[in-house]
Amino acid sequence: MKWIGAATAVISLILGARQLITVATDRAQRNRESAEFTALARQQAGRNEFAEAWRSLDRAEERSRTEATDAARLDLAFRWLEEGRPGPDQPFSRITDAVVPALDRALLDPQNPRRADTLAHLGWATFLKWRETGSGDPASLYKQALVIDPQNVFANTMLGHWLVWTGGPLTAARPYFDAAVSSGKERPFVRTYQLAAARNRSDDAGDAELVRIVNSMRQQNETPDERSARAAYAVFERRYGARPRVPDAAIDVSLSDQLATFTWLARIPGVSGRAEVNDVVVATLNKAMQR
Repeated sequence: MKWIGAATAVISLILGARQLITVATDRAQRNRESAEFTALARQQAGRNEFAEAWRSLDRAEERSRTEATDAARLDLAFRWLEEGRPGPDQPFSRITDAVVPALDRALLDPQNPRRADTLAHLGWATFLKWRETGSGDPASLYKQALVIDPQNVFANTMLGHWLVWTGGPLTAARPYFDAAVSSGKERPFVRTYQLAAARNRSDDAGDAELVRIVNSMRQQNETPDERSARAAYAVFERRYGARPRVPDAAIDVSLSDQLATFTWLARIPGVSGRAEVNDVVVATLNKAMQR
């Protein structure tokens, strides 16, 4: 009987060890599959295939939710919101309904090192919803992010954008954009939002701000996107071309810098206008400088 008991114990140990090995092997396999789907999601996001990438992350988390999947989920949520393109004839809610639960989940951890970034992007999701419904207060979320991190590049950029978008004084938005630029982070992101905010004003003050921004970019060896560069070029043509008009707002840039910026814009591929227009604008600015 003692022999039988000992044998039974040995068999139980062997079976238990096999079970542990099976569990460990299964866990390792699920982790490998999760890592593969996470890598696939990042690859898809790199091609701006955000909906497909989101589904790949769902499949990754079905295998195993890890720190890597959580990080990829936030990265993807941020980029999808920043891109803000739900597809032809699709509402912004196609994006916001997908990503907001993930942002809320991230905020459950009060020590999350990306908490300020997450609050800022939750504010941007609120802004996109506001564009559809006219309700919501993204500014309050941006300000919550700035309480945590006053230099947060996303919150500063997005709050500056909101102030300009809603028709507030451009001077009120500048400190936020300046803080975002000074952070040295995400420079293309900052400039994209800053330029878009100025363009969307569609008034003389917005035109003047657009020229001020592209002048600053020229001085810092940055290149605006083609749409913004063409819009700034058009401002010069309206103000200094063959049929100039007197605008309501002056450009807060010296005439010499305006001339340098215009000639710089005219050399950007896809922007340069007709030679006769360029000549008139340059002549007008030179004449104004001689007064």
